[in-house]
Amino acid sequence: MPPAIEPLSYDPQAALSLPGGVSPAALAAVSGMLEAARAEVLADLALVRQGGPIPPEKVPLDAAFIDLPERLLAEYEAHKAQSELGRILKAG
Repeated sequence: MPPAIEPLSYDPQAALSLPGGVSPAALAAVSGMLEAARAEVLADLALVRQGGPIPPEKVPLDAAFIDLPERLLAEYEAHKAQSELGRILKAG
């Protein structure tokens, strides 16, 4: 599997420059909450990657969607038609 890439990043420049976009003050007001949410999702992703038990308060843990494409492709490279993606392609 390729090295882990930082899966979540956001550049708000486009949202700030559009007419009717988010003001810098409004973005600053929620930046702490956005960063906390990002940190939580990345921590959840680390739990998924470890493969251990998921704490009850995190069930259902849906952070695994972040690296789903990479995981599907890696499984396909290793197992071709027997992989989930291989079965989807065959059904398609």
